Amino acid sequence: MVVTIPENVSPGCWVSIVVQSGNVVSNSVTLPIAPGGGSCSDPQSPVNATMLQSMGAKRTVSFGSILVYGTVVFGNVGITPTAAFQSFPGATFAANFTEGSRRLGSYFVSGGSPSAGSCSILPQVTSDITLPTGLDPGAILTASGKPMVSDPAQPGGYFAMDSLLSNDGVYRFNGSGGKDVGPFSAAVTFPAQVVWTNQSSIVRINRSAGQTVTWQSTTPGTNISIIGQAATLAGGLVAFTCVAAGAAGQFTIPPWILLAMPSTANGFLTVSSVSYSQSFSAAGLDFGYGYGLNPITKSVAYQ
Repeated sequence: MVVTIPENVSPGCWVSIVVQSGNVVSNSVTLPIAPGGGSCSDPQSPVNATMLQSMGAKRTVSFGSILVYGTVVFGNVGITPTAAFQSFPGATFAANFTEGSRRLGSYFVSGGSPSAGSCSILPQVTSDITLPTGLDPGAILTASGKPMVSDPAQPGGYFAMDSLLSNDGVYRFNGSGGKDVGPFSAAVTFPAQVVWTNQSSIVRINRSAGQTVTWQSTTPGTNISIIGQAATLAGGLVAFTCVAAGAAGQFTIPPWILLAMPSTANGFLTVSSVSYSQSFSAAGLDFGYGYGLNPITKSVAYQ
């Protein structure tokens, strides 16, 4: 099979490619694409081409990530009243310090997202995948001086619910250093919530037709993440993610992504403003990055 890459494809280090036959689609993989050849570049990525080449020769990659995310607003379908759920008067912090297997390495390095202008079907955990091993970064303090709490359900995971709001939209973290990771400081910008302009009109998504999502302009440099989720009859979960530049104002989720979703009346669609590429370094890590995520979620049907 010969695959020809269209000249107008958006460049990046994680550009998705999928094979479609009728209404049947394959899993998605990614390719690095650069205009005229050479090394790829991806502004949202915490690593550059030189780091990618270096890590490609390793059996494992050690990394740290810090996420600041906000309230999720549910606009439910039908006559169910719209409600906002907020368990805290500020931001929630999540940190993950792990050593990832090579098979999942690309997913971790990209921050779990494709390049802007592209979509991916998210990987599902199967019995033949080696899960990440947790790393010990020591105590992690938020700006209020409160320590993050180890998450027993996630190796190397930490969380905190902090009522201290940042006046400048930047949340700062300090790590004392532990057995596996040295001391570090990190700063994460929390983006303003996206104004999802066609939210109310998206109720039933025709998987074979694609779905356009529109929003108002966001803070310069902010990306928009679009994530869909739906449960299968067997109890599994199928999900996809698309990324677009905030300045674009709209993005169409293509049929070749939506056809991977099961037909169900009980799905979700989440549109988030995202701030990427806020790197930090520490001994013991190949790379570290922070990002902010401010989502809006609603119930949808995938048909």
